[in-house]
Amino acid sequence: MGYHLHITRSENWSDSDRKIGRDEWQRIVEADHDLKLYDDSEADSLDPVYKLEIPGLDNAFFYDESTGTIDVGRGYFEDVLWKVLEIAAKLGAVVQGDEREYYLLTKAGRETTYERPNPTS
Repeated sequence: MGYHLHITRSENWSDSDRKIGRDEWQRIVEADHDLKLYDDSEADSLDPVYKLEIPGLDNAFFYDESTGTIDVGRGYFEDVLWKVLEIAAKLGAVVQGDEREYYLLTKAGRETTYERPNPTS
């Protein structure tokens, strides 16, 4: 399976109490020229997978209906973390890893914390 990052509004990414709506995700995808369909055959799928065009990097951004999160997996996530954080900010959400740690950007660089950041700051 592999390690995932999750864009979420819930306290924990696996909860479904504060879902990001599918329509919100679709608006992000339609407005973001960096995100491309992962595979053209998925164009008609209810939950298409998107990726950043980074040579040699396999990455995937997809909507999880059950939790209302945007999940990011495949490949080494450091290369796509900037985009994950950008999307989270647009959605008023946070970025959380599988082990419930949070990722954020500060003036000093990237930080990881187990304390939930405030997505509006």
